[in-house]
Amino acid sequence: MVSKQAVAQRQKCERAKQALDEAIVTVRQVDQAMQQVQERLQTLNTLVKLEGELRVVQTLCPDVKPCAEANVDDDVPSFETVFAHIRVRQVLFNAQYQAALNAAPNHVAKKEQALRVVRAQYDKWSGRLETLGQQCEHMRRQFQSDQYNDVDARLAVSTRRIALVEKAIEDMKTYHRARGDAIVRYHDETMTEINRILDDLWKQTYQGDDIESIRIVSERRGTTNIYDYRVTMQHTDGGVSKDMRAFASRGQQVLASLLIRFAFARAFCLHADFLVLDEPTTNLDAEHIRILANTLNRIIATKPHGHFQLVVITHDQNFVEMLCKSKHADNYYRITRDPESVITSNPIRSL
Repeated sequence: MVSKQAVAQRQKCERAKQALDEAIVTVRQVDQAMQQVQERLQTLNTLVKLEGELRVVQTLCPDVKPCAEANVDDDVPSFETVFAHIRVRQVLFNAQYQAALNAAPNHVAKKEQALRVVRAQYDKWSGRLETLGQQCEHMRRQFQSDQYNDVDARLAVSTRRIALVEKAIEDMKTYHRARGDAIVRYHDETMTEINRILDDLWKQTYQGDDIESIRIVSERRGTTNIYDYRVTMQHTDGGVSKDMRAFASRGQQVLASLLIRFAFARAFCLHADFLVLDEPTTNLDAEHIRILANTLNRIIATKPHGHFQLVVITHDQNFVEMLCKSKHADNYYRITRDPESVITSNPIRSL
């Protein structure tokens, strides 16, 4: 196979050769013009010789009258008439010859310069054409080597492989879009389920009459799969929803946080209601500690026996005593260090 560049180089060489042929034709035309000039010069020399011969005739034939003495009615021309015509023709020819002789060198010089340029171009493109020929021969030998055996079959295999890869890429794009849509649908369905569970838990546990329900509001950031979340509460008087962070009391926020954890556990873990609290009374005053304990007791009371497990890690013995009033546990575990860590199981009634 010959590359497009090699074909273009060959075409340029052919154009240069054509220009050289045209220049050769022009030079030949110049040579013909010079030959015509030489022929005219020979004619002039002949006329000059004829003038000399006529003078000889005048000398040998004195009976011929000159132009001044000749009778106008005579049919025989005089020597002066013949000589006048010859001289006029000689002057005209000399002028034409001199003009042609003066223009010929410039014309020939231009044509010779053009011929030299064309020959230089021809030599240049001939060299390039020879180089391209050598490259083509080298490529031909390469194509005949073992490296390019069965190149058509391998090209077909590679083409099919590329088509398969492109198809796989399209399938991956389709899968990516479907996966994104599925994630969005799953998120929306899950948030609906979480809010339903959260609404049920709130109505079962909250003892006040100012907040009817709470829910988690998710807001998508543009076309991405990133969401911002906030907890809102709906008052019983039918007012607008408000953010619990700004308008709810501390006890209501603690209860909402516990119920949100329960709702997430029930939504994502079927029949696995499990809650772990690590030092939940930190930064709470006595009133909020009491509210927290009563809330946990009410949550435990709403759960079927054996379907809920609560693990509390705390240093607050009063909080443990409040939790034990629900009578849903028989023992508690105490961890002491004297001098090593010791875990003992104690009955609830020992408190």
